[in-house]
Amino acid sequence: MTHGELFIRILTESSGRSRDFALEVVEEMRSSLNGQDIFDVELSDREAESVLAEVRKEKQLIVQWLLEGYYRALLKIRYPEGRA
Repeated sequence: MTHGELFIRILTESSGRSRDFALEVVEEMRSSLNGQDIFDVELSDREAESVLAEVRKEKQLIVQWLLEGYYRALLKIRYPEGRA
């Protein structure tokens, strides 16, 4: 499982939002990383299950953190000079 797949799974499970929404979030965040694409990095099954187990304990905080990052990425892309 890649970091991107894990991120999508976490976001859909934690937020109840659609997979399409989670894919949009990943693509927006990917475009804001300026070539530092961490979403394609592979995790072992054991690592992925460990991360999922931890995230499931703190769903609400994780969703808030992920969505804040998504909205910051959107602002950075759509208003690069900081004129939001």
